[in-house]
Amino acid sequence: MGRIQRGSAARLWLAVSVMAVAMFVGLSAAGGRAKPGAGGKGEATVVAQTTPAAVAAQKAAPGDFVGEATCLGCHEDAKKGYHDTQHGKASVSRSPRANQGCESCHGAGKAHADSGDASLILNPKKLSPQKASETCVSCHAKGTHALWAGSQHDQRNVGCVTCHSTHSPKGPSQLKTATEGELCQSCHKNVTNKLHRFNHMPVREGKMQCASCHNPHGSTNQKLLKTGTTVDQS
Repeated sequence: MGRIQRGSAARLWLAVSVMAVAMFVGLSAAGGRAKPGAGGKGEATVVAQTTPAAVAAQKAAPGDFVGEATCLGCHEDAKKGYHDTQHGKASVSRSPRANQGCESCHGAGKAHADSGDASLILNPKKLSPQKASETCVSCHAKGTHALWAGSQHDQRNVGCVTCHSTHSPKGPSQLKTATEGELCQSCHKNVTNKLHRFNHMPVREGKMQCASCHNPHGSTNQKLLKTGTTVDQS
């Protein structure tokens, strides 16, 4: 009887192990993570964690790409803000310039270049913040950006292009403002007012940044703290 029970347990353990391996392989093959869709219940879209070139290649044929030189022939003003950042470094393997250049993020440009029709090229500025973010998170979906989908900012219709600029950055990390504090204060005015209640305030004095304690791209708690559940623990 003991042998039969041990044999059954071994078979059960083997079956569970096989199922676990199958699930892992399936998820790995998907190459992304599901994000709730904006349509109806149960709808979901897959946010692939891959390079911009791979994303663009899924939407267009090789002949639909015209190359960065063609784009800059008209959009020379967009060159400086792009080439002077990590996005414009060909030595960075995952950067747009190391792949399809401008078309890595804006999509294949042949139809747009041939006709001049602005509707035939992807312009994140003309999309909703959440829709525009889909292009950004096709690359920026790891590390501190891993919890962006469904985060407090994402749910409140704040997107990547709300805070960052690819072509006209003024501050670090391609921020639209010169400093991180200026950017956060543009929305969180109630928090800014609290900084003036005390004589000594490291954030106000520039010795700390909001991101010293918070992760604006998403966290496991409501206050977007990097660690712990209260500011004292962070």
